[in-house]
Formats: sequence, C-alpha cells, structure tokens
Amino acid sequence: MPVEFLTPPKASVEMLRAAITGRVSRTASTLDLSPPQHSHALPVFDFGVQDIVDGKGMDAARQVSWRYLFFTPDEPVMGAEVNCKYPAETHVFSLFNHGRCNAGTLAALEMAHMRKEVRRATYQLAALRIPTLGLFAIWLRHVAGGPDLLIPVQPAPSIVNAGHCYQVADLFELLQESAGRALEFATRRWPR
Repeated sequence: MPVEFLTPPKASVEMLRAAITGRVSRTASTLDLSPPQHSHALPVFDFGVQDIVDGKGMDAARQVSWRYLFFTPDEPVMGAEVNCKYPAETHVFSLFNHGRCNAGTLAALEMAHMRKEVRRATYQLAALRIPTLGLFAIWLRHVAGGPDLLIPVQPAPSIVNAGHCYQVADLFELLQESAGRALEFATRRWPR
C-alpha cells in the first residue's frame, strides 16, 4: 500500500471521544450529529519560520497534535484536533473545526493517492503546519528514506499552489523570503 495512515495513540482517541460525547450532549436537540461514516487521523507537526531561514530539514519539525477528519461519502463534516506533548504522552482536546481546511485536506489526500511517485513507493501520511505563514500541508513521509513530499492545503498562502505536490526543498525555497520577512517583523524593536 503506497500511502499509510498512522494509528493515533489511545490517549488521543480517548480525548477525542470525550469531546465528541460532550458536544453531542450539548447540541443534540438542535443539530444532527449522527456519527460520520469515515475518519482519518494525521499527526500534525509544526515548523517555524526560523527553521526555514536557517535551512533546517524536516527533522526540525515537532509533533504538536493529532488531527482527525470526519466525513461522509460526499463531503467533510468536521475536523478535530487533540494536542499532544512528547515524551510525556499528554493529550488534551483542542478544537473542532468546520472551515474550508477540511475540504482542502480531503482534496490533498485524494491528490496524494493519484500521484505516480506516491504509487511507486510507500509513504506515511502526516501534516505540516507553519503557523506564522498560514500554511497547512499534507506531508508524505517516504518510508525508505527517499524525498518527502508536501501538498499545501487550500486555503494556502498566495506564494504556493494549493494542491500542488512539492519536494520539501522546493517548497521551502518558495517560502524563504516570506519566512525572512515574518521573522524580521517578529524580532523588530518597535519605538515606544
């Protein structure tokens, strides 16, 4: 199988179940929250603009959460995120999301399955987030040590093409200037 979903830790799934149960009990009288038919879980890694400016590789990314995408056969219903801290294995429910990122994530996952290079090798699915630049991407981690791939999710920063499959170095090169400006802005000393 060319694309593998990782299994989230039991503690993360338990936090998610508790959050869904609480949501259903609070809204059952006004919304139809019947269980979605499918779901995916992705480990989410954060990567900083300083890491891009310094030319660091993907080994600098740190896992911060598990993102769950629930969908019917026709469309994404919602996303949910459970934050995690390693190595302590602490999991805390973070949020439900009904935004465009859910549809964009599903589209990027479908694109990953169609790519020739993905069908020829085995990849583990994850997500990469660069919060300062507003980038969320599907991260295809090559199991045998080949080049990893990133597919930016819609909505994406204007400098990248959402849905396009990039090698990591190529995407980071595109983001280099924006990352430098963001870092300069964040570290500027403003007059008082």
